[in-house]
Order: sequence, then C-alpha cells, then structure tokens
Amino acid sequence: MSDERSSLEKGELGAPVPASPAADQPAEDLRRLGEALNARAKDVVAGTVARTRASKHVLDAAVEASFEHFIPLLEETGLIVEVGKWVLEEACAQCAAWRQASYPIGIAVNVSGRQLDTDQLIGDIEGALSHSGLEPSALTIEITETTLMRNVEATARRLTAVKALGVRIAIDDFGTGYSSLAHLQRFPVDALKIDRSFILGLQNNKEGETLIHTLVQLGKSLSIETFAEGIEQKEELSLLRDENCDSGQGFLFARPLDVEATEAFLADWAENATPALTQAPAG
Repeated sequence: MSDERSSLEKGELGAPVPASPAADQPAEDLRRLGEALNARAKDVVAGTVARTRASKHVLDAAVEASFEHFIPLLEETGLIVEVGKWVLEEACAQCAAWRQASYPIGIAVNVSGRQLDTDQLIGDIEGALSHSGLEPSALTIEITETTLMRNVEATARRLTAVKALGVRIAIDDFGTGYSSLAHLQRFPVDALKIDRSFILGLQNNKEGETLIHTLVQLGKSLSIETFAEGIEQKEELSLLRDENCDSGQGFLFARPLDVEATEAFLADWAENATPALTQAPAG
C-alpha cells in the first residue's frame, strides 16, 4: 500500500464526491418534498453525504480494485484512518465554501470502525472544523449500526466527545444491526438513517410498512430524527410522509453528483425554491 500512502500525502485521491442530495430540513421535510415533487422535482434542499472516490493512479496501485474492494483494503491496512482524516478535511472545506456562497447545506461523512477505535477521530474532526471554519452543526458523522455495537463502552465515550464539539451524529443502515433500545439510549444520536432495504418496494409490502412504522416511532420515542435511504418511487415517498418520517434521500431526488454537478444543482434549487424551503436546516 506504499503507492496509496504516497498518493494520500500528495493529495492525489481526488476530491470528495457527494452522494445523492438529501432532504435536510426540519420535521416537515418529506411532506413538503412530496408537495414539491408533484410540481417540480428539483425544488429540494440538498444535504450531501461525503464519499471518497480514488483517482485512477490509486486504483491502479490497488490492482485495479473496485471502490467496494478498495475501502476494505484500506480498513485491513489501517490506512482508512489517514484517508478518513483527509475526507473530513476536504468535506468540511467544501461544505464551508458552499455555505459561504449562501447555500444552506450540511454535509455528512461516514466514519469507519477503525476510525472509531481510536481517540484520534475526535482530534481529526476538531481539526477539520477549525481549518475549514465550518459550523459544527453543519457536519454530521455517520456510523453504521454494526460498527456502533463493536465496543459499546468506548464508542459511547468517543461519540459523547464528538457530540460535545457540536457535531451531529447519525446511525447509518439502521435496522440491519443488533442495537437495542437500551443501547440507543446510551449514544448521543441525532438521526436514524433507515436502511434502503426497508424502503425498496415499500408500496407493495405490508410487512415493510409495519417495519417502517415501528422504526419511525422508535425514533420519535427517543426524540431522534428519522431519515429514509434509497427513496426511488413517489409511492415510497408518499408512504414515508404518511408515517411522518422526517427526511430522506434517493434517486427520486437526484443521482450521485460530483462537486461541479452539486453546485449546479444548488444554484438551480436556489433560483427556483420557495421561501419556505430556503430556510437553513435545523441544527
């Protein structure tokens, strides 16, 4: 992995690429989005999920591994900690630039299990915020449910320290792990991101509707926002609104966008959005 480390040091991994823009507004997000989609699908406030995309040089060095294989390789070698720090810095800098351009946008960055295994994560987040000037409330750290349960005591301590910085915390792929109500109460969580497997085909699945209802109500009982991943059909959006799910993202709103496309999306949204949708997201 010497080539990957060299590329990281030279800044050759490329810029972070946001995933599909997401609804990132107060509690009426999906209801308002449903109304907007009936008239104009692009009138959606964009929040972004930071993902790394490796340059061709790095992929060649990784024996032309796919992105899905590249991340596990970084995990195995421990380089994910350095790459994760770089992603935090780049994502915060980009989000700060967008906010300075008057786009009320927040950004979410996935954190790996290896990053969460060390106190370095806290310093990395603090440094990224300090260097970029980004408001802490504009950054959300996402951790998968499975990662949360690896070491409950240490994870709860580190996430409490992250939360003290003013950063938001979301549980990604929620519903696919083994967390319990008791465990959830121990973590300073702001949002539950319901795994897309529960959303897929929701309009034709009564059991799925029941599960969504249960997950949304769980979030409400703990005063935690609920966020649906992988919304692709208007019928899915309608059902999620009926269940009072707070926010969502998926191909129904936009495909994954690079920085340039995201800026075009934001500019188009700013030009066409109604006043009710131009308020900054809740912290």
